[in-house]
Amino acid sequence: MAVFSLYNICNAMATALAAVTPPTGDAMRKAYGQAPNDVPMLPCAVVEPQNGSLVLSPGAYNGTHAIDVILLIETASGDYPRIETRRQKWLPVVLHAFDGNMALDLEPVVKKCYPTTWDFVDYEYGKQTYQAIRVVFNVDTFETVTLAP
Repeated sequence: MAVFSLYNICNAMATALAAVTPPTGDAMRKAYGQAPNDVPMLPCAVVEPQNGSLVLSPGAYNGTHAIDVILLIETASGDYPRIETRRQKWLPVVLHAFDGNMALDLEPVVKKCYPTTWDFVDYEYGKQTYQAIRVVFNVDTFETVTLAP
């Protein structure tokens, strides 16, 4: 029996994000499955679970989990044309990061990982403000269980 593991899902998402093909002239420096103490290299991705739901069906839990991918592009600088251009170039990269492996190599528990919403944000991390993209991904899971009254 496979067991649902949010830790493994977040790490698998970070691994896939670290391997994306970035826009020309840019590079993904690091991707974190768990929140780092600081952000030493930009751009980087941080995977942050938000919430989820489970539905019990006979012998199984069907789950949907909202997990944010925050792409920190650069520190807030006021150079809006540069920031906007970088955000527009990076957005499709993040949106399609899992298209080739929607199960994140975590079958049979993970069924698919797909983007649902995105926004451009000024994101506070630690005591620093970053120009960022936030993409919410749904991760659908299925786990068989044996329940006893």
